[in-house]
Amino acid sequence: MTATTIGYGDIAPQTNGERMIAIVGMMVGSAAYAYVVGNICGVIATMDMATTEFNASMDDLNLCVLLLVFSKHSSSKHTSKTSSYTFLCFFFFGLLSYSRT
Repeated sequence: MTATTIGYGDIAPQTNGERMIAIVGMMVGSAAYAYVVGNICGVIATMDMATTEFNASMDDLNLCVLLLVFSKHSSSKHTSKTSSYTFLCFFFFGLLSYSRT
């Protein structure tokens, strides 16, 4: 087994104990490799703060639109409920935007 991947397959475990150790070692090695690669990708993805903040704002706005659409479909007869959902949505969107600045 190499340090970065599972291995080449040229050395095989012979007993059940060796197989268990190999399985555990492969799982630990794979998890460590995935963790390191994931963190590197996370650092690269958040290097541009303007883009990160824009994407977070768009996520919040999409959530508000989804809540508005859901509230209109669930309470089409009750306009007071829809207007209260609208107020809450934009109130929370404002709070989320304000908390990032």
